[in-house]
Amino acid sequence: MKKTPWTALGAVGLLIGLGGLALAEFKPEGTYELRRWGFGGNSATLWVVPAGEGAYELVRRDDDGILRGRMEPRSATSWAQVRFESVRGAAGTLASLAGNAAPEEVEGFYRFTDSGRVYGYLKKSNADGQPEWIFEYGDKGADRPLPGVDAGDGSNSAEGGDAGNADDADDAGSANDSAGLAIRSPRAGAVLVGQRLRVALEPADAQVTVDGPATLEGDELRITDEGTVTLTAVRGQEQATTVLEAVRAYVSEINVLDTLPMADASGPHFRRDDPGAAPVKTPAAVYANTPLRLEVTLKASADLAEEATLRLEGRADGEDHVVFSADVALRALASGERVTLATSEVLNEGVDVNPLEIEWTLGGVQPIIARTPLRVYTTYKAPIKNIDSDVNPPNSLHHFEMACRWARGASKNVGRGRDSIGYQIDNQMRHYVHWKDIGDVAPPPVPDYPEGAEPPKNYDDLPGSWNINAGQRGVSSLYYPPLEPTKDYQKYTHYRNNFGWWVLDNPDYTGGRCNQQAALVCGILGTVGIKARVLYLERTARGKRTGRPIRQYFYAAGGGGPWNFHGVCLADMEDGSQWIYDGSFSSPPRRKNGTREWAENEGGPFIQSFADWYYDDWFGGKVPADDVPPPSEWRGIPPKDDAGN
Repeated sequence: MKKTPWTALGAVGLLIGLGGLALAEFKPEGTYELRRWGFGGNSATLWVVPAGEGAYELVRRDDDGILRGRMEPRSATSWAQVRFESVRGAAGTLASLAGNAAPEEVEGFYRFTDSGRVYGYLKKSNADGQPEWIFEYGDKGADRPLPGVDAGDGSNSAEGGDAGNADDADDAGSANDSAGLAIRSPRAGAVLVGQRLRVALEPADAQVTVDGPATLEGDELRITDEGTVTLTAVRGQEQATTVLEAVRAYVSEINVLDTLPMADASGPHFRRDDPGAAPVKTPAAVYANTPLRLEVTLKASADLAEEATLRLEGRADGEDHVVFSADVALRALASGERVTLATSEVLNEGVDVNPLEIEWTLGGVQPIIARTPLRVYTTYKAPIKNIDSDVNPPNSLHHFEMACRWARGASKNVGRGRDSIGYQIDNQMRHYVHWKDIGDVAPPPVPDYPEGAEPPKNYDDLPGSWNINAGQRGVSSLYYPPLEPTKDYQKYTHYRNNFGWWVLDNPDYTGGRCNQQAALVCGILGTVGIKARVLYLERTARGKRTGRPIRQYFYAAGGGGPWNFHGVCLADMEDGSQWIYDGSFSSPPRRKNGTREWAENEGGPFIQSFADWYYDDWFGGKVPADDVPPPSEWRGIPPKDDAGN
């Protein structure tokens, strides 16, 4: 899109607005970064160099090339007319020079202030050859090397280099080079520690030296550390320099890709706003048996002078299979460059917690932040809410932490065994640990209770309290509210709504009876994606004469009773079968488990024998023999072949 030229009337208005600025002394020498009025963005760089006897040489460089002019002596900073000639220009100008045409002349006016500001305007030809006014202003900045210009009449001689190589001349970033000597590569500006840069000189037989944290290996410059690197080319009396600022990158952010949603947490999974800041870490959940994919954001204190391609590598401590490696193209590091990496192998075949400490290298050297912690849960399938009355969602951060920890790397949805997810969870689940029992050990990555929260009312009665080590409770049975409470916190009314994860999550009263503990197993299995429900082992019927609901009580295998029912977890296995996991009628690490047929069996693992029938309604009472229906009308546990009523 062509910019509309300013009119001469606009130029007059600008001059009037700036006419009141004046100085007693006139010392404009320095380097100015210019911006265009009305358009924004960098317009050009202007060098003002004393030329003797009060005169100054002005060199102006922009995307169209380099202009050189002379400003005659002045007693004050009034507007000075400068007639520029093109030294290196755009394609049209170079074509004219190649044909021995006279260099383009550009008329300019500049005014300098004692505050280090300059105002100016130029009358140039645009890309269509039409005159165009450029109005610009800028401030004096840090001194920059003067670009190469011919010391003679401003024309490009054969010794001054190929007139058609304008891009190289503009992008070289070399300083103090004559028309016969230049550093064409690397470009001046920021470079990365670990970067290897091709050194190109013109002419190629010039001698080059390096000062700063870099080594020259043939025609390749290797940046070894942070700091200023000065590259100097010398041939005879001619000299050219390029100044590089070596910076070190750091990993500012990591997002784990292909994650399962969490109800109360999301990425980024690692974030550090600057190298000295404390990192923010959030765990992520992914499917087991898949590679780990990351989106890594790299930052540095400055954008690079030109794009650099380096090898980014990451290796997790103690996990030889967790390796990331890719060639990444980087430049805009001040705002951050995002790259995607993946391991060639799966992270974990099983359901587990994977704490990773990844050590990074970029270009073979460590960035500022060399290590980044990640905590990744690998799970079987997407979470399922197995217990409708559960208070908290199955896919909370803490539920992933507990379920994956208790699964202990098991990878199969089968009934029992070391690699059975359900078997491990059923035998590893346990009560939470309050902050008061953490002690001097490092705080847990995902605490069981909010910091500052009071422990549950029955916390000191929880099983396993004697076996808390390094912030974790040993495996034990779960709290079962006593049938005959002696204290208020023991009353079942406090626990009656504890189903699913709420058996452990209830901040005031944790625990539950058999069916509630079975619901807990169902809830945990739901977090790792296994379908399950509570199965009641019981025998019920309707009175033959009264039609009232009746229930036959039983004595438990191994003693105890009579009981009205027993609740267990019935889980769906990967092959379509079902498996029973017990809660309160057995103890870890060998809780009872087996097929449904095995569990629903009088004289089997849970029910030793049945006792009397009782009415199962508000009125209660023992059922007389004439109101007990025949076995064919019983529901639940079938009778033995020789069973009577």
